[in-house]
Amino acid sequence: MVSRRDLATTLRMLQAAGISAGAMVADGKVRVWLAQPDPDFAPWVYEGTDREYAAHWLAAYVVYFYPKSDLAKVWNLMRQATAALGQAKSG
Repeated sequence: MVSRRDLATTLRMLQAAGISAGAMVADGKVRVWLAQPDPDFAPWVYEGTDREYAAHWLAAYVVYFYPKSDLAKVWNLMRQATAALGQAKSG
């Protein structure tokens, strides 16, 4: 089960980690952006209507494109722990 993720909390967490990201909500639509590690490239952008999905999108991009971030380290630790539990149950 995937837990609910709050967009504002996710943005605060990323900004505290020094990762440049932002969001704008207008007319029921949300636009989220995440700066690429290489500042010469345009940021990645998600546009949609679901704020929770936007927060998950943002976190997933950070995990993939910022592998040294604290968020990525925690997700990888959780992935490894889940895999180890799965092996222990099947073994």
